[in-house]
Amino acid sequence: PHIPHIPHPRHHPRPPSAEAWKQQIMSMNMTELRKGRRPFIFIAGVEGTGHQWYSTLFRKCHQPKCSESHLGAYAWQRAAAAFNHTHVELDPTMARLAATSVAAEVLDAHAALHFINSVLPRDVEGVTYTKRKVTDMPWSDWCYGQYSYPNCMPRQPPFDKAIQMPDMKFMVEAIETGANAAAQLRVVLTLRNAAAIAASVCDHRVFGQQVGGCKNEMEMLIHGAEVMETQLDALPPPPLAVCEPFAFEDMEADKLSALKRLRTFIGLDHTVALAHHVNTDHNPRREEHLLLHRAELIARLSEAQGKAEAACRRQNAKAA
Repeated sequence: PHIPHIPHPRHHPRPPSAEAWKQQIMSMNMTELRKGRRPFIFIAGVEGTGHQWYSTLFRKCHQPKCSESHLGAYAWQRAAAAFNHTHVELDPTMARLAATSVAAEVLDAHAALHFINSVLPRDVEGVTYTKRKVTDMPWSDWCYGQYSYPNCMPRQPPFDKAIQMPDMKFMVEAIETGANAAAQLRVVLTLRNAAAIAASVCDHRVFGQQVGGCKNEMEMLIHGAEVMETQLDALPPPPLAVCEPFAFEDMEADKLSALKRLRTFIGLDHTVALAHHVNTDHNPRREEHLLLHRAELIARLSEAQGKAEAACRRQNAKAA
């Protein structure tokens, strides 16, 4: 089948050839790379667990120190092709672009980290909006979500939001192929009190007003937490992939011990100061009283999140 040319976004360095980037990596101080692999940060969590907060944190960091990875766009193309069972002929192309994108990004001497928190990075969006047309990526015309589980509300068939799940497998595959010893997938598992999540998605946002109402939305989040658990258990062992759980309540409360732990994990020196700036403009809603008709759903979501957290902690103990 015809494979369309997929242009790389403006301002994004052209990926080097496989031989070129291997020579550049080999010329680096590999001791330093092993000691401090370039982090690719993925914020994993169900809807309502703080993706907007983390997105603001990284935006305040600014380029080039915090660079939004194009791996997010390519990994989403692969995930969407898998769960929609279409455009599968593009998968080899997307896998190659994901790996070469990682290879180029890891050689950026100005970046401290690369974050994966959006299905379509900002400069790709800029190209899309400016040209007023869809990019050549088949699943970029309707989805601008922030990689929650599930992610996006489809604007075209199929309309099944429940299947719109990211897949960490495609991220770690690109990192292993594109950079291997020079990079690392660091999964920030963002967790939140399940009653507060229910209030966020059912009362404060439009999700609870859609077909199936709050119950349907909560069932999707429970499934999303289960998918995260499965994907975390399937990740390869460290040092290629590591995971650390963080309570969103600690982030928005400026809890110093939690922010210092986040600083160490993502490798960003001024995390504490950035978080303070984010929280200055952040107005957290008070947790709603637990409504009895949601009690069973909230309990199930809490349990599912707990299992995902356990899988996250198991990840760092896996033997290579």
